Amino acid sequence: MKKILSHCKSLLLKRQGFAKMPVVEFKNLLKRKLNIGSGGWRHKDWLNLDMPSKWYSRYQEGNIDIEFRIGIDERIPLDDKFLNSVFCSHVVEHIPDRSAIRLFSEVHRVMQDGGVFRITCPDMSLIYRRWVARDQSFFNRFAFNQHYKAESITQQFLHCFAALKTNHLAPAGVTALTDTEIQDAFESNDPHVILDSICQSLPTNLQIDFPACHFNWWTQKKLRKILTEAGFSSVQDSAYLQSIDESMRDANYFDRTHPWMSLYVDAIK
Repeated sequence: MKKILSHCKSLLLKRQGFAKMPVVEFKNLLKRKLNIGSGGWRHKDWLNLDMPSKWYSRYQEGNIDIEFRIGIDERIPLDDKFLNSVFCSHVVEHIPDRSAIRLFSEVHRVMQDGGVFRITCPDMSLIYRRWVARDQSFFNRFAFNQHYKAESITQQFLHCFAALKTNHLAPAGVTALTDTEIQDAFESNDPHVILDSICQSLPTNLQIDFPACHFNWWTQKKLRKILTEAGFSSVQDSAYLQSIDESMRDANYFDRTHPWMSLYVDAIK
């Protein structure tokens, strides 16, 4: 009987899209919703995908259904057109463009036609405007200020997209940027060009060693472009708790991270 049940479970695993997954709990087989970068988040109807990390281990323990190292692993271990909803909150600012492009393509592959991929992350258009206005009260709300209160507002701004270029965090082999260098660069150039230049100067291997640091910048326009290139049929600007997917409007679970400085986008396959 045990052999028969084991065989039946194996067949069901394959039919439900988990054929390539190393370990899957039987209770998760019918879940068709995925949270990417879930941390300590848990919802009974959703699967959690995350990269195990000592930085977040106290939140992740026993909470990851699918292990996936963004930027290293090539494929999300799910079959094509398996999911109908995907949520990704404050993850994409931690990975370089090429990792995001690969991730978006994989999400598109595993989503059903008409499925919704919701992304929320820091809004660089807003953050840049607040830096130009020298709005210290805005930057005081960021969590990193608990540790780096003595930093200038320009170093705090740098934390938001290239934390390892700041004076306090630059590791060996990475040259920190001074306030004057940052100010001069933005005053004489297109800000998007400078943002790209600074982010691209960071060694991509450091993403794994410093998963809590920001490595990238995003605006709704940039997200729309890359998501469209990944194959999504429509990409719509959204707002706090205003997803077109009703299952992602519960304030107890969604859009909870820093809504005061976040942008929201819904991509439809």
